[in-house]
Amino acid sequence: MFRVFTISLLFLFSLCANAQQEPMNSQYMFNMLSINPAYAGSRKVMSTSCMYRQQWLGLNGAPRTIYASMDMPIKKEKLGVGMTVTNDKIGIMSQLNANLIGSYRIQVSTRATLAFGLQAGINQFNADYASIDFSKTSSSLLPDQAFSSSVNKIAPNFGTGVYYNSDKFYVGISAPKLIQNNFGAAYSSTKDKSSFRNTQSRHYFFIMGYVFKINELYTFKPSILVKEVPGAPLEIDFNSNFWIQDIVGIGLSYRSKDALVGILEFQVNPQFRFGYSYDYPLTTLIKATSGSHEILVRYEFGYGKSNIKSLRYF
Repeated sequence: MFRVFTISLLFLFSLCANAQQEPMNSQYMFNMLSINPAYAGSRKVMSTSCMYRQQWLGLNGAPRTIYASMDMPIKKEKLGVGMTVTNDKIGIMSQLNANLIGSYRIQVSTRATLAFGLQAGINQFNADYASIDFSKTSSSLLPDQAFSSSVNKIAPNFGTGVYYNSDKFYVGISAPKLIQNNFGAAYSSTKDKSSFRNTQSRHYFFIMGYVFKINELYTFKPSILVKEVPGAPLEIDFNSNFWIQDIVGIGLSYRSKDALVGILEFQVNPQFRFGYSYDYPLTTLIKATSGSHEILVRYEFGYGKSNIKSLRYF
């Protein structure tokens, strides 16, 4: 597994990257259910997470994301079930996504599991185009007809994923949204009939990480996240996290051609974890924003009755 991780990491350094369409998540390595449904039940206890992200602070209409999740194993850990709710807002547009998740888990060895996951949910999209102020537009220019009315649509979606993990290694691939729903506003004129399209694109995620036990005090956990959208440049996150006595985690991430991310994690007790991350833009956005902030809180039930005796790193 170490050789697989090292070779893949070297290979991915040769790929270029850029932006994404789905909500950003800098602490994905502690919140993988948000991108891969096969992760459900992998922590062997009932796990709940809440995340708030304020992106590009100081920029008018910048993205804000609220995320909540719950998952747990059932049927002697052969199955996993869970749910996620995400509220994402950027400018005049907002999305509310709710998903039910199920995974089937195969014990391939005493310390390794292979899981297959499915999720199904509802996407609500709202765009208040009518609220855009065209009063300062030149009198010789007419507002686009696509902005003459607002949009409020609800559509189903589903996704799938595969996830393998042992005590020290994990790898997964997923596509959380497979249906390419059109949330555009249709309009027509006397001369032409067309559609202002806002179509959901399929996003594909690849994740991989490894845990190196340096000594009794220090642990090193590198990981990568690859995000691919057809028709857009590839994006890669390179992450490194150091844990001190399994209590304090200090991390640094590089999001290709986008940002540097600092991460601070506290394992308050075996059940409660608190995380904070700060994104420093590496693009011209730094002229308009002081960066992005993200807070993640996780609480897990059942440690007193489970067979878990040490910290789970993923």
